Amino acid sequence: MTVEKDVATLLETVKAEVRETSADPRIGWAWLEAEYLASNARAFHGNGLALTVGDEAVPKLENAVGRLLRDQRVRAVWRDEDLWTTVLSLLAAAFEDESIDLETAVRKLVKPAPVRISFALANVTWATDPTSLGGIMLARVESPEDAALVANRLSLDGRGVRSFVDHAQQLLREFGSFVVATATSPRQGELAHEDFTRRLDDLIGLVLLFSDRLDDHGIYSLRGATNRPGMRGVALDRRALGELLAAKGAGELNARVLTMTGWGSGNSFHWQSADPMPLDRLLDADLLALLDDLLVAEDAIAQRLRVAARWYARAFWADAHDDSALAVSVALDSLLTGKDAVPGAVSKGRFALLERDPASRAARFDRYEEVYKVRNAIAHGGEATRSLARVGGARAILADARWVARQLLALRRISTPEDDAAFRELWSAVQWGTVPWAEPSDGTSVHR
Repeated sequence: MTVEKDVATLLETVKAEVRETSADPRIGWAWLEAEYLASNARAFHGNGLALTVGDEAVPKLENAVGRLLRDQRVRAVWRDEDLWTTVLSLLAAAFEDESIDLETAVRKLVKPAPVRISFALANVTWATDPTSLGGIMLARVESPEDAALVANRLSLDGRGVRSFVDHAQQLLREFGSFVVATATSPRQGELAHEDFTRRLDDLIGLVLLFSDRLDDHGIYSLRGATNRPGMRGVALDRRALGELLAAKGAGELNARVLTMTGWGSGNSFHWQSADPMPLDRLLDADLLALLDDLLVAEDAIAQRLRVAARWYARAFWADAHDDSALAVSVALDSLLTGKDAVPGAVSKGRFALLERDPASRAARFDRYEEVYKVRNAIAHGGEATRSLARVGGARAILADARWVARQLLALRRISTPEDDAAFRELWSAVQWGTVPWAEPSDGTSVHR
């Protein structure tokens, strides 16, 4: 018997024991608890009413969900609590509608359709046409017609278009015009949301890591996370807040501080800027092509760059230099070591090997040794202020990470390791000179 048929048979017997209850319904996470399953208060949501199952049906329900969760296809795309919630929703629907074919429904749980996530972005501007980048569609929406245009570009069916446009109209009423980001995930429930937020974090981090236009648009590191892009409503859109508070509440965007000293008193003002990231203006054609590749590529270097970009972004948005230095040190580890932890001497050596001029590698090694000391001092609670100043501050380490990322990109054009084992072999090949990487100071190649 197949998993689908087995589970459907169990659910048919459970459905016969579904009944209304006065208990307070709970979503899937509660049903994971054996104590809740055994209680008389167990309940789940029906169509405007609370439902439960009889005591004799509880083991069959546990068996059905457990049978699904033991299937690797299911575990790859569902969290336990989300699967429980969905199975309970299926039981509620089958309780209301006898025509529902449980085996067909279970088949959709085992092999579900991709989930599309869409939300408005905070602290981002986008003035160009809708653009797809690494599986993420970005667009400016100023009207329901704009939303319909985006939906059509996504090739949504009729129901999908209506859902997308209805959602956009709600956001237009709440925010006025907004920047929308949308993407799909093969995973379900909260895992789909996690996939999308991670992909968006990858995008923003890679832009910060590789864009050469940040300074042109006033985007500087170590100014705090005030302007960090994110899901609007969860991440505060400072510019929108400034407009809302312009009449009477502007004081909420700055602090007026009175400082009294032995030689007088004075007012000072402390604030953080509210400048959004002009994402489309940071992306020239070359960077668009690069990010479109890196966001979806599965080779070891692309994966390392995505992980490093997330940590680089944390360092970039930090407002304390030691926090920034620690985060960017993790980014450097991600770039240099792969998934396997390696001794510090190895990461220092790899940092040096990325220098294409062998005569300059000793200086690179010494540089990373100093950075490594700063990282250890911060991580272990030592006094790192002077050490950090000696290496040029957190911004200098951010520049080191940008250099490493660019060197790895150049190395990736020579060799594209499929996994971490191949990544380690590539480092060995660079060390022994069996790949065309090193160049002497006169610019001629050392390889024949």
